[in-house]
Amino acid sequence: QILSTMKIRHCAADDVSRGGMRFVCSEPVPKGSQLKIGFTLPEKSFSFEAIVRVAWVRERASSKGGQYEIGATFVDIPAAAVEYLTAFIKSSART
Repeated sequence: QILSTMKIRHCAADDVSRGGMRFVCSEPVPKGSQLKIGFTLPEKSFSFEAIVRVAWVRERASSKGGQYEIGATFVDIPAAAVEYLTAFIKSSART
């Protein structure tokens, strides 16, 4: 399994589900790339790493200096992370 050697500093997740995520980044990432990401759930002291595959990339029309929305699916995610994500999504749906 080959992972991208790109170094992406900081990206902000806009949307997270059990199957994947959408995040905003200052750099484009090629569609189909596999990335190792570090992720921390808001309001939780739980962090994890996962492997994602980039499904789509689009430049934000309103961005100056380039900002990209990236949709990615989880390829490899720890079981404990799935449990935390599920609980986080359920609690977010209630608020």
